[in-house]
Amino acid sequence: MPPISPDMAFLFEELPDGVVVLDGEGLVDGVNQAFLELTGRAREEVLGHPIEAIIADEDLVRLLGFSTIFGADVTRDNSIIFTSTDGSHRTLLVNSAKSERLLQTLLTARATGAVQQELADTTRWAASEQERADDIAQARDALATTNDALRAAQVELEGAYARLQSEAATRLKLEGELRLAQKLESVGQLASGIAHEINTPAQYVGDSIQFLAESFESISGVVAKYRQAFSQLLATPEYESIAQELKEIEEQADLAFIQENASGAFERAADGVVRIASIVSAMKDFAHPDSPVKCPADLNRAIQTTLTITHNEYKYVADVETFFGDIPLVSCHVGSINQVILNLLVNAAHAIGEVVGKNGEKGQIRISTVRECDTVRIDIEDTGAGIPESVRDRIFEPFFTTKEVGKGSGQGLAIARSIVVDKHSGSLTFITEAGKGTTFTVRLPLTG
Repeated sequence: MPPISPDMAFLFEELPDGVVVLDGEGLVDGVNQAFLELTGRAREEVLGHPIEAIIADEDLVRLLGFSTIFGADVTRDNSIIFTSTDGSHRTLLVNSAKSERLLQTLLTARATGAVQQELADTTRWAASEQERADDIAQARDALATTNDALRAAQVELEGAYARLQSEAATRLKLEGELRLAQKLESVGQLASGIAHEINTPAQYVGDSIQFLAESFESISGVVAKYRQAFSQLLATPEYESIAQELKEIEEQADLAFIQENASGAFERAADGVVRIASIVSAMKDFAHPDSPVKCPADLNRAIQTTLTITHNEYKYVADVETFFGDIPLVSCHVGSINQVILNLLVNAAHAIGEVVGKNGEKGQIRISTVRECDTVRIDIEDTGAGIPESVRDRIFEPFFTTKEVGKGSGQGLAIARSIVVDKHSGSLTFITEAGKGTTFTVRLPLTG
């Protein structure tokens, strides 16, 4: 590492974040005390060694290589698992910056906070739930096999009524498990988007608070110097040089910039906290188990909750407009209705995504609610390519899909129709126009 002044060396050691400097060959060329304390390592264990030597085997840096994770000129908020001298694991958030001129890489590290820890716990929970979803997905495959066998049995054994009843009961049970699998699968697919939505506002809060702390520290220094200068002004007639010094100090502190941006930092911090609360609240509402009996529910709120949960699915391809009417509470299983709205929203996002692709343009999703006599009507309109006429009669069939392999299970619309029609005595219809888009309409009776 190039020689630095004693003052800079002191600042390097006193920084609250851990700092590591790597040379062109990836060896640790410099490290401060904060990093040693964060990782539980002695200086001689780190200096002159590759950084991978103190990273846990299961971490992506060890699995994919340092250059893969930190190959860009600048990276931010990489969650890295370090090992301490006693073998324990310590997870840190690591940023990096490369200097081509000095052939060095600078890493900064800090401990994960409460939000990041909660995010890690949520990610582990989602992984566990995904494993359960995979198990139930096997039941879905078994259901497909059972359906084929059932069709053959119905032709050959028309008189075996008792056996047919048993098969029907088995099918109903598997369909119930399949609905649960669909919900768990949706949560698993959305987990990375939820994590991103939580992490981004948390970063706003952290950055803004750091900015405010530095700003007020600078202001305090300016005030102190002003007091010192004015004391000297009162004690001596030669005040011109002191006045000039005060001016230079104010310019160095960039007081005008601080005054201009401090309020904005406060606003960003507040907005970040509000967004975190909104996402977490929506996640809790969506995950709340259904009551065995129908209960009055605010469908406008249910739709807004589902929009928050699915934000990562549509935000890159579509803008959403909502037109919520003045509708009464509807007696329903609100968790199941949330699933219907989620399936229709994801379907709309995928339809628009196939049109706009990756060109940066966005389509439109419009959602409206209105009361019609003794029912509530929900319209979800998209500007996708529309449904081809050749498949319009089949879109509600189980396992039917026009999407590529791995993109859809063919169950979303079938489950949505079953929930609306069979479970709530409502209706699920659509109108579509090639090249312009599709509108799905859900009608639910007020009394269930």
